[in-house]
Amino acid sequence: MKVRNFLIIVTGVSFIGLLPRNADSVPPQAMNLIISPGNAAICFHDYSNTSATIQIKERESTTEVTIKVRGAKPNHIHTAWIKIAGPSPISGGGATPAAPTSEIDNIIATAGTAITGTNGFYTNAAGNGTLHINLDFLLSDGVYPFSRYDSSLADIPLGNTPFSFRVISHCTDDLQHGLSPGTHEPTFQIQL
Repeated sequence: MKVRNFLIIVTGVSFIGLLPRNADSVPPQAMNLIISPGNAAICFHDYSNTSATIQIKERESTTEVTIKVRGAKPNHIHTAWIKIAGPSPISGGGATPAAPTSEIDNIIATAGTAITGTNGFYTNAAGNGTLHINLDFLLSDGVYPFSRYDSSLADIPLGNTPFSFRVISHCTDDLQHGLSPGTHEPTFQIQL
């Protein structure tokens, strides 16, 4: 069984590193904290000491993703997204929830609520939060397999090479928005 492990560190430092496609293990890499001063003002939070990590492990036909945020806005909802290269065949957007295809109906059902779906998490009083996602596909295959959800839908290539994640906050309304990011403030971008 081939196992690939990736660990990416996200901090306020601006540095973009590329993930070798066939690497078994990649050392931590600093990435971008992308919240704008205007969005930080909306969130009423100083992000100067905010950081996040993402760990990605591929096993056979699944991908385990763990995102940890430290020092973000306390007691607040965040969601994680995977950039795709074309419009989503479900929502028409350029990103899709960082979630397995088996959870799409649950994400739709919780849209517009403060309930965190598979791609959402709350930070605690210290602004720390963790999200565990078990994708039912390999990120290294380079596509989000919408056809697993509905066989009439096309699979869409992932944006960037090999993939890009975004973690966003929902300070404006403290709600998650289902298959669309909705009202949000971009906070971290993990682009490889």
